[in-house]
Amino acid sequence: GRIINLSSVVGRITFPTMGVYGATKYAVEALSDALRQELAGFGIKVIIMEPGFVATNLADATDGKREPGQAVPAAYAHLVATGEEYLAAQMVKAVAPEKVATAIVNAATRRSPRARYLVPARSKPLITLLSALPDRLADRAKRQALGLGGSGN
Repeated sequence: GRIINLSSVVGRITFPTMGVYGATKYAVEALSDALRQELAGFGIKVIIMEPGFVATNLADATDGKREPGQAVPAAYAHLVATGEEYLAAQMVKAVAPEKVATAIVNAATRRSPRARYLVPARSKPLITLLSALPDRLADRAKRQALGLGGSGN
């Protein structure tokens, strides 16, 4: 059998303003890694799909829509605005949902599937680099990608 869990690149590499979402995906990764080991003796393969940004309405759902009383504290306003701008920019070049679906079908039908699939595969060098860097350098690179500069703002 096969279990295919949908995680995210953010389940391996978390950026500023994506902490809560990243935490949920890290949990999916941990559960999947444990299940893969626990179920191996039963012939059940556990596969993790790790898409990058997917062309969905995610940006619409998070685009500054807050309930009354959920105002962003002034100290965080720049950070939140920058995070929303970064999300919008990523969604413009996001992968099509059909590409993720094709990867899931391939993993489900492949004779010997890998444990993880990055979608699109072109994300792999960046994930590998950010994972290999010391935390301080990886943090600086992520903050710069969001336009936050290398150190605290």
